[in-house]
Amino acid sequence: MKIAHERRALKQLHKERDDINLTPMWQRGDAWSQPKQILLIDSIIRGMDIPKIYFRERVAPDSGYDVVDGQQRLRAIWDFLDGKFSLKHPQSLQPVDGEEISEKSFTALSPKLQARLQNFKVSLAIISDAETHEITLLFARLQLAAPLNSAELRNAIMGPLRNEVDATALMNSFFDNCRISSRRMKHQDYTAHAYALAINGVEKNLKAPELRELYDTSTAIPQADLLVYSQEVDKVLVVMQEINESSNGRITQKWMFCDIFFFVLMAHRDKKSIDVGEFASTYVAFDTRRLDFLKRADELLEGNVTQEDQDLFDYIQAFRIEGGSQANLEARAKVFERLFVECVQ
Repeated sequence: MKIAHERRALKQLHKERDDINLTPMWQRGDAWSQPKQILLIDSIIRGMDIPKIYFRERVAPDSGYDVVDGQQRLRAIWDFLDGKFSLKHPQSLQPVDGEEISEKSFTALSPKLQARLQNFKVSLAIISDAETHEITLLFARLQLAAPLNSAELRNAIMGPLRNEVDATALMNSFFDNCRISSRRMKHQDYTAHAYALAINGVEKNLKAPELRELYDTSTAIPQADLLVYSQEVDKVLVVMQEINESSNGRITQKWMFCDIFFFVLMAHRDKKSIDVGEFASTYVAFDTRRLDFLKRADELLEGNVTQEDQDLFDYIQAFRIEGGSQANLEARAKVFERLFVECVQ
């Protein structure tokens, strides 16, 4: 891998944008809030330095660049130059050289400040002669000090499991109709948990280090086995979509998603069918009661304690702290076995 360094004006990068791919496979999508974009533009207008941008140079005949690091900065700059937002920040911006900039669009700035923005030079690192795995490793390392979440870092790990997770998250109808946000690869995060449950069951922790290890070692999973897991995940999510529709989109919390997924998965493997209506009504009643007792779970163990009371207490305890630990996954799975026993046939 070779890296060359240079400085390039923003107006030049803006002119070359058709040759710059903001979202190669390892990158996340648009994630910055508008106030954060505005502060970046404000910093540039004031002449402050901004972090280096990393490009990967594509080889002929597909010339141009893939952005390794700096996508959010470039997107904010281009959008402002294109007039897609103004400098309307929750806290009014201070004048620059005596000129008011607060709430102004690019075209409303004075020619002097427009030129200052367009002529601002950023530091670039141009990477060439690099394999994809080297680029994804570099991307992950560059982000370790930045507020990327675990799902976004896993997305940088090229491999068969990463590809299956991304395809399921983008194509399965469950995610088209749920109330789970798609921002910052949250759909991929939930899907990764589903694949981990399909592969390991509740025999291992379901935490960020274990998921990352699963991504790293997925090349060792035979392709035929991975295909079976992918088909299982898709079929279970179809059933979960029906449950979600019958419960008014109530499946939103990650550990509840995981617990329902695992129960339906086990029913599928046992060749049993789910009574969706019965499951949904049982789930809604259980989750309503869970939320009611969430902050007073100890009351469930007062007086004549029923199996239902004990199960809810155990579930709340196993849900509250370290929901992805193996012991808590297993404890909640046992509660669900009793809770939904009448919903399978």
